[in-house]
Parts: sequence; structure tokens; C-alpha cells
Amino acid sequence: MKESYEKGTAVFYASIGNALFFIWVYLTYVFEIDWVIAGVFHELLMIPMIIAAPVLLITSIWMLLQKPFQWTVVVSLVLTAFVTVAITYLFYRDFSS
Repeated sequence: MKESYEKGTAVFYASIGNALFFIWVYLTYVFEIDWVIAGVFHELLMIPMIIAAPVLLITSIWMLLQKPFQWTVVVSLVLTAFVTVAITYLFYRDFSS
């Protein structure tokens, strides 16, 4: 039981970190923050975070199907679903034009 709870908590924190990264990217773009260190972090973390979003979504769905309701898994499912849909929409919008 404790091992399942720890996995749910790890997915929860990873989902929060992933969502906060994309919020940070959005804010630096909107407010035109062009610090060198911000650009370095964007370049280093963008591809791993884009890959992590659907992986966290699949992991959250799998964990929710394995065990009944856990609030950490449900919150991570909602966060990663939102981030994955936003990333998919932005890719679609960029490649369709």
C-alpha cells in the first residue's frame, strides 16, 4: 500500500513540475524575458518536458485503473491532460499553417 502511495505522490509532483515548466515558458514568452539563463533552460528542458507530458498522462491513467480513487493521481491526470492537449493543439496550429 505504501509503495503505491509513493508512486502516486511521485507522479503528482512530476505533473506539477511539468505544468509549472510550461507556465514559466509561457510567462517568459508573454513578458518577453530574454535572460540568457532562461533561454538555456528552455533549450535544455523543452524536449524532455514535451515527452514527459504524455508519459505522465499514460502513467496517471494506468495508476488510476490499478487502484481506486487517489486524489494525487486524479490531480496529476487533470494537469497532464491539460498540458498534453495544449501541446498537441500548439503543434497542430504550427504545422497546419
